[in-house]
Parts: sequence; C-alpha cells; structure tokens
Amino acid sequence: RPRATRGNRRTTLEPPTFAGYQVPPAQQAAPAVPPNLQALLALDQQQLQELQLQLQQQQQQQQQQQQQQQQQQQQQQQQLFFAARYGIAPGMVALQPLENPPPPTQTVGEMAGLPQAAQSLYSLQPSTPSTPTYPPPTTPPFSLPTTPTSSVATPLMQSPQIQQSGAKYGDLPPHLRLPRQAADTTNVLCAEYEQCRSAIASMRNAQVSAITSRNPAEVQQLSSLQHTVEQRLRHVASSITELRCTTLLAPPEIQKVMTLEQELIIASTQLQLYTSELAAFAAGTAQQSNMCFAAIVVTDQCFPCVLSKNQKAPVTVQLITGVTSQLKSISDMKVVTLLDNTPQRVPTSKMASVQSITPDETKQSFKFILYMSAGTRQFPACVKFTANVATVAGCHVTLETQPSKPFIVTTNDCQFEKSDSLLLKKVAFGLANEVPWHLFANQLQCHFIRATRQDLARPQRFLTPMDIDYLHAKFFERHGLVSQAQFEEFWAWFGKLHQRFRSQRHILSMWREGLIVGFLSHEDMQSILLPLPPGCFLVRCSERHAGLFAVAYRNDDGKTQLGHYLIMPADLGPNKTLPDFLFGRNDWTTILQVKYDAECVPSITALPKRDAIEGLLTQQEPMDPVLMSGYDPTSGPSCSSQPQTPAVVAFTPVTPATATNAFSLMPTPETVAAPQEPKRQHVTRMGNKKQQV
Repeated sequence: RPRATRGNRRTTLEPPTFAGYQVPPAQQAAPAVPPNLQALLALDQQQLQELQLQLQQQQQQQQQQQQQQQQQQQQQQQQLFFAARYGIAPGMVALQPLENPPPPTQTVGEMAGLPQAAQSLYSLQPSTPSTPTYPPPTTPPFSLPTTPTSSVATPLMQSPQIQQSGAKYGDLPPHLRLPRQAADTTNVLCAEYEQCRSAIASMRNAQVSAITSRNPAEVQQLSSLQHTVEQRLRHVASSITELRCTTLLAPPEIQKVMTLEQELIIASTQLQLYTSELAAFAAGTAQQSNMCFAAIVVTDQCFPCVLSKNQKAPVTVQLITGVTSQLKSISDMKVVTLLDNTPQRVPTSKMASVQSITPDETKQSFKFILYMSAGTRQFPACVKFTANVATVAGCHVTLETQPSKPFIVTTNDCQFEKSDSLLLKKVAFGLANEVPWHLFANQLQCHFIRATRQDLARPQRFLTPMDIDYLHAKFFERHGLVSQAQFEEFWAWFGKLHQRFRSQRHILSMWREGLIVGFLSHEDMQSILLPLPPGCFLVRCSERHAGLFAVAYRNDDGKTQLGHYLIMPADLGPNKTLPDFLFGRNDWTTILQVKYDAECVPSITALPKRDAIEGLLTQQEPMDPVLMSGYDPTSGPSCSSQPQTPAVVAFTPVTPATATNAFSLMPTPETVAAPQEPKRQHVTRMGNKKQQV
C-alpha cells in the first residue's frame, strides 16, 4: 500500500516502486513532437554519424600506430637476438637488411665502381640468384641411419594389416615434412659467404698497396670495396636470422647455420680491422699514435650446453691482425668466467681453469681445454679470454674476446632439468618476452639432441616435424609467437621427459631405436592399433602425467578393443628397467617400432618382443655352481609368446611292489645319512650368557 513520509508538517504519498517494473505500453502517453523539433533531431542524427566516423578513424589510426610500434619492437628484439648470438659490437655488423640490395648480376668490383683492370684482383663472383633451384624429389637433403631389424620375420610383419597402418602416414601435409627449400637457402648463403671470404683474403695485398702508395684514388676504391663487402656480409647475417625465425630446420641445417654464424664473426672482425686500419692511415693518425690493429676471437666452442662438474670443455681462440701490425710477443691468455647471478656479471677466475693449450702457428689459433672445477649454482655463465700483445714498434695492447655462448655447470645429475630450462630460455628469449615459434623450435631441437647425447650433424633420431607440430598444438595453440609463460607451462611437462632421456640409458636406447613411439594423439593411436591382431602394443609418452610412459595394446576381452596401461614408478625399480617390465608381460607379444625416411615420413613396423628388447634387458649375474649344488633348478615365469600351462603331477602311493622302482619316493638307508646333533655354542655378550644353537 502507499507509504507516507512526513517532513515539514506535510504528508505526501509516493507511488509503489518494484524492481524491474515497467509501465504497460497502453498506459504510456506518446508525446507529440513539433515539426521544428523533428528537424533538429534529424540534424543531431547527422552530427552523431559524423562523430561516429571520426571515432572510427581515430581507432584505425591508433591501431596503425600500435602495429608500427609492434614492428619496431620486433626489429629491436631481432637486433638483441643478433647481438646476443653473434657477440658483435653494434658498429660492426648491423641486423637490418639492405634497403637497396646489390643486384646478383654484378660483381663486387663493379658495384664498388672500380676500373676494369682492378676488378680482376678480387675473386668475388656474381652471387647466386635468390630463387634457388630445387633438387628432384628423389634426392633427400640428408639421409638418416636405419635401425637394424630382426632377421626373424613373423607372419604378423608380413601381413597386409601392418602395411595398411604404415601407409596411413605416407601422404603428409607439407608442414609435417622437412622443407627442401631450407637446405637450398642455406647452400645459397654459404656460397655467398665464401665469395665474401675470398674477397677479404684477396683484399690483403690491395691493403698493403694502398697504404704504401698513399694514392687517394686507390684508397677510395678500396674503401668502397670494403663497404660493399660489409653490406654483403650484413645481408647474409640478416638472411640467416630470417631463416631461423621463419623456417623449421633439420638438425644438419642447424649445424651448418651455426657454423656459418661463427665464420661470419671471423670475417666481420677481419674486415673491421682492415677498414679501421685504412681509415687511420688515410687520416695520418696511425703513425702518430702508434696504433695496433689486432683482435682475438672465439672461433670454436661447445657452448651453449649443460656441463657437469670436473668436465672438460674445448674452446678455440684465433688471433686476427691487420697488414701493418707486426707482433713481437703475446702473453699467456687468461680465462675469466662471467656469472649471471647479478646484473653486473661479476667476473671470477676460480670456476674455469685452463688445463692445456695447443697453439697452431699456421692459423694463429690456440685450442684451450677448460676444466670446470666448480658449479655455477644453476646460473648461466660465459667465459672470455684476455691477452697482452706487444708490437715491434713498442706498442702494448690488451686484447679481449667477446663473451662466449652461455653454459651452466651442475654438481648433480638431478639439476639437469632446471639448468637446461634456464639455458634454453636465455638462448631463445634473451631479453624479449616473446619470440617467433620457429626460432624457439629450432633452439629446442638443438637442446634435445644434446640431451640425448647425439651428434647435431648426424643424429639417429630427433624431433620430427610431426613431433614439433604435436607440441605446438598441445601447449602453444599453434600461435606464431611463444611467450615465457607458455614456455614455463610447456617445460613443466616436457622437462620430465627431457630428464629421463638424459639420465636413463635404457629409455634413451629405446627412443633411439624407435621402440618408444613418442608423441602420439589418441586418434592416431587408434588408427594404428585397431587393424592389428591382439597382442600388439606400442609405448608412448603419457599426455596427462609428465615424465611417465603409457602402453597402448590390442586386446580381445570382448569389452574393449584397446587397452591402456600407465607405467608407474612402482612398476620399475633399481634392478628393473622399462625393457624388463615389458619383457615380463606375457600378453604383450609384438611391439611396434617407428621409423622415418629422409623426409621424416614415419612408418610402423611390427617386431617380436623378444627379438626387439632382448639386448636391452638388465644383465643378471650367474649364480655360483658351488652354491647351487644340492638344489633343483627352477624356471622363472615364461616370457615367450605362448603362455605355458602348468605341468600336472600325479601322486602315486608307495607300495612294496613299487619300492624297487628307480624313481621310488621311499628313501633307502644308503642314500640317507644319519641325523647329527646340532652343535651348541656358548657366546657371551655384555656379561650375559646366551645359548646359541
């Protein structure tokens, strides 16, 4: 009912209010709008539309500005990647591609504007066109070693069911195969670098002639040539970075690219010395200041990797000089370790010590064997070398290399999982929060091959495009960029497998030989096992339980056609490995093995379980025959494909008629010795007499 409110001696009645109450349309009075007001409302609508258009234009401009800022950030991140990976000063080789790249039909001499007579001094040939010619499909980029199979062929291996299951994977989409154009692009970049290197080698005589003659025209021509070669090296460096960020590379191509990156550092340093030397002599400041044009560069290293304490690490350092620097002496090189536990990277000399030095006078290089005497406490570290040189003219200079690639020294094998995670994050991400997916996948491939103790140039089994696509879809939702948060979530699952492959040699052997299928979706697993007869099984990585393996097998119990078994840590033990566990299951008779061809197309092969994993079983020590005397031999549980039925023994009572039988159960006086009384010994302990029988 209406409620009354009292105020200032006046009583007013308020209408009832309810939440969500609306007046019916019949009760709403439609106000009459005059014509003048209708015209004003129409004008207001036009203004509103104009305002909406202006807002849309402003939003588009803001989006364009954000895109430009993102592009600039990506370019800055690429520059940071390049500087962290190459260790080159910003003024030596920049990352940005050329605005006007040199046409491939001209030589360096023509591009530098040299006369026709001087162009023959440099052996730099025209570069290869940017569109490579692909090899025929029958020529693979590299060949994988084949796993030897058993010589015993079972009817199951020859059945058409296995052939059908293997033929399912014959027609793969292009993104699940190794791209052939990646190998061709790498070969083109290697050829272009070789041309630049030959030009730098032939530039030494021209440098001596230009400095000796002091001819301005010759100096100008040589300076133009050096600038052109620097642009070509810059173009190769930017192409390598783009290749690693946009293409999934095979392990041999990754090794080739890493070697090319290291060679670029040497060529860029040598060219920088020539350029600085020519500029100093042209300005007349070289003789006045008695400058020394020399540098030391790390040319070969085993980093980035996770090392163990007391492990040896080989590193090669090369001395590079200009044409006018005549060195009189060089002191012993010192190694300094930079630990990333603080932002200042405090140097220390107690962590890595030099065990031996092997000089090479022809190449002016020194091969060091570093001895890691202490751990880095799971912090990334790097080393750099310093040396003091003296010239004939009396100039003393301290030379220092750029920091090496990062590494971590562990004191226990259980630290490998976390250490490799920190190292992979530092190498792949650097100072950025997001990186391209292909760049991360290529770095993950390198770390996985090193963790499985394989050679990067020729691995036995690596992460195939199908494996990488599985990980990309499961953990990263096929995004083009990978963030550090996504990496942490991914490593929480993948790091456990990473640790087991590294530390358990039986599991690593099964992975290399293809007896562990690895990363497999539920649909692919069904398509493989359903056409097969009962008894076939495969070993895969568990999707929900990190670091564990699961067995999918074909059964005939009438309820389900496929069975799944999760191998728990309780199923294994100190003396029972994964092959021992599989060998002890009588219902699993045939194991499926995966193989890959040159283009990483998988095929499934069925092998008898005994022949496949017999060589991986734990070797049991035989018992001493002296200790076994007096006991009947017993046979353990059968591991054959056919389950054995227990033997039925019939008991026959002994009668006088059967007492003469040779296998009589009644003992004779000759065969049974008289029982002897046990000896009694008195042992006194702590003042108490105890009788021991």
